[in-house]
Amino acid sequence: MDWETPREEKLVTINCSHMKLVGKIHCIPGTRVSDLLNKRDTIFIPVTDAEVKKVEIDGYRTEFKCDFITLNKFNIISVEEAERT
Repeated sequence: MDWETPREEKLVTINCSHMKLVGKIHCIPGTRVSDLLNKRDTIFIPVTDAEVKKVEIDGYRTEFKCDFITLNKFNIISVEEAERT
């Protein structure tokens, strides 16, 4: 992987069985979020400016915020890209 390749930030909501994570993933320009998730040689997805929310019976509760976190893509149920405004 070329670490000097420019990246495009994409704001996403990632749903897992036990949490919801809102943050930014960084993709090569012109690629989709699904392209990153489908890469065979990538297991962990880096997420920046992340807010981790725990699943509660009555909704979600913010557990913590962090500048950087990695998420094992096999724990992901769904990913939703935020609309650009």
